[in-house]
Amino acid sequence: MTLFSMGRRAVDKRISLHFSMDRILFYLLTFSIIISWNQKAWAQIVVLDSFNPPETSSICGIGIDLKRDNIWIYECLGDSLYSYSTSGNLISAVLRPGERANDVDIMFAPEQLMLGDTSVPEGTLLFINGESGTAVVYAIDKDSGVVIDTLNTSFGNSHVVGGAYHPMRNTIFLLQDSVAAVGNRIAEVNPMTGEILQTFGTPGSYSIYFGDLDVAGSTGNLFIVSSIEDSIAEVTAEGISVQSHALPAGVSLITGIALDCVEGEAWVVNLSGAVFHLAGVPCGSTTSVEEAEADLQGFALDANYPNPFNPQTSFRYVIPRTLSVRLAVYDVLGGLVRVLVNERKTTGTYLAVWNGTDTANEPVASGVYFYRFSAGEFTVTHRMVLTK
Repeated sequence: MTLFSMGRRAVDKRISLHFSMDRILFYLLTFSIIISWNQKAWAQIVVLDSFNPPETSSICGIGIDLKRDNIWIYECLGDSLYSYSTSGNLISAVLRPGERANDVDIMFAPEQLMLGDTSVPEGTLLFINGESGTAVVYAIDKDSGVVIDTLNTSFGNSHVVGGAYHPMRNTIFLLQDSVAAVGNRIAEVNPMTGEILQTFGTPGSYSIYFGDLDVAGSTGNLFIVSSIEDSIAEVTAEGISVQSHALPAGVSLITGIALDCVEGEAWVVNLSGAVFHLAGVPCGSTTSVEEAEADLQGFALDANYPNPFNPQTSFRYVIPRTLSVRLAVYDVLGGLVRVLVNERKTTGTYLAVWNGTDTANEPVASGVYFYRFSAGEFTVTHRMVLTK
């Protein structure tokens, strides 16, 4: 493959996802409400600093190891993954698993998770190789370079250029470039089986050549970059466009992005071999309890009634201003059962009803289910029981 040719590249890729049932049950059963709130965006994204690693020329992948406060990069068609301090000093290198590739990504497990049938510790290096066929995800010991496990996903027609683990959904999102017929698509996959859970297109005319995506931990939204676009596209985990964020002047040909949403920052790399440290990235940061409570005034979601229920239950919610609203039902493994509401709502009080059926209108089994309500950046999750 010619690295800088703008023609169609012949490539292959694979993917992986994971639902951690223990984590879902712990958080959703222990806490009746989970609230996440994202602070307002900065006025614009700016460059804090940059460097060009001498070990690489063009760079195709980047990831942040937040536990050790360093970054990892992969040179296009390279043999190794390199670790650097945030000031640009080389720390270490491990051999790349799988074939040489242009279409890759690097990420780190944000929590203990299952990849295939292997429990992967928090902080483990995860390497996606999407060069040929479907995408493959490797879990790698970042000190020794030993491959812990490999997941072959069901997504990709080569050219899977990026991916990220979604800690709120316990899945992996993968990004397919503009390969003919199936290009410019995002897939959500199960990290234990590699099966595709959903797919959707990139927003509007946003096109991917080289590129990447990452997940904003506070909102769950996806941040997408492309080497032929001059902005970062933000979409929800269901593919709904949120906003386009302009890149600073001089930051172009972007192939990879790694978010640090606690600091409101990101690291991006490009085909010219540069690493840019960006600030003012509106991917959210932690607020205090007092700030969250003040901001959330006016939102309300009553507990479903009745609960336990048979054959149906109702959900009452209040919206203080016009917002996009989503109310969905999930099983105990985190699988989507049915979307009850997914539309823009004006200020007011609303009632939704679930009759115990799935998306195919087939009755579901009795047992424990969870419903998740999202309005803007306000999110709550509750437990309910269907009896028969």
